[in-house]
Amino acid sequence: MIAFEIKVNGDKVALAGVGDKGVLSSIVTWVAERDACREKTNLDVGGLVSPSTHVSWLERELQVGDCVEIRILESSEVDDPQTRKETPHPKRFEGRNFKLIE
Repeated sequence: MIAFEIKVNGDKVALAGVGDKGVLSSIVTWVAERDACREKTNLDVGGLVSPSTHVSWLERELQVGDCVEIRILESSEVDDPQTRKETPHPKRFEGRNFKLIE
């Protein structure tokens, strides 16, 4: 399967993969809040193993100067996700013709 090997400052923090079908993402987000005069940077690694099952390997705050490395590789084994959440399909999709892309 396709997997993401994630390193922060040279340390391996996750080997994530969702199998042969699904969604895998690694996102670095910077947010500056207007009223709170606060800013933060986060690294999130997660995905979907089915349309209603979200998995997450990592949710971590980053600091200025941190180095994030994402290596895309083939792997038969990955780390277990830290969280797995089942979410029902939103009602707004009822009656629409959606299918998982294969």
